[in-house]
Amino acid sequence: MEHETDLIAYLHEMADLRIRGLSEQASQQPDFKKVNQAMLDFMESAQDEKILAVLLNYEDLKNEYISMIMPYLYIAGARDSLMLYGLLSKQIYSS
Repeated sequence: MEHETDLIAYLHEMADLRIRGLSEQASQQPDFKKVNQAMLDFMESAQDEKILAVLLNYEDLKNEYISMIMPYLYIAGARDSLMLYGLLSKQIYSS
């Protein structure tokens, strides 16, 4: 049981590292930079303090949501890939 717990902790750590790497890679993409800059420009153009506060609150909530859902998406994708690999391997070896 202890070995399984260590393995699960290791897999979560690797998923976190991979997500961080993918996030850094995405932030360097021209389309991402363009959208991000447009959002920053829009926020800077807000003259009303209340509107700016709402926009900043929205950004905080969006970033929190993304950081919460990314590990689940990555792990689900990894599980799907492993399952597909297993099914393909089983099909190949049974032929």
